[in-house]
Amino acid sequence: MEIQPFCFAAASGVVRIAELMVEKNQDLPLIRGFNNAVTPLFIAVSNKCTEMVPYLLSITDLDQLDYQEENELLIATIHRDFYDISLWILQRYPYLAIMKDTNEETALHVMARKPSAMDVTKQLSSWTLFIDST
Repeated sequence: MEIQPFCFAAASGVVRIAELMVEKNQDLPLIRGFNNAVTPLFIAVSNKCTEMVPYLLSITDLDQLDYQEENELLIATIHRDFYDISLWILQRYPYLAIMKDTNEETALHVMARKPSAMDVTKQLSSWTLFIDST
């Protein structure tokens, strides 16, 4: 299994390391690791690296991801409680609201199983507004 060094930096959550690496190679945010399966941003989200995720989001060209990667990223942000980023992704790519993942679930299915999502009424109302507008 090939693991890119930048993926380790993303998983570590140490933003300064990632910044130094990106200074040397600006293509790193889109170089996938784990046998070309996932982006560093996905890895940071999966590891709940709360400081790394916004940094990587700011330097990753999400338009270079395919639909499946966008959907996996959206669902990962929901799983790891990055609801603000989930909403931002949905606003940017509204078609993801009805797209199913490999488990045949939509983002709403995943969110419905998250009790913590239901406790955050402000975030829930944002999702409701988004759903009502589509």
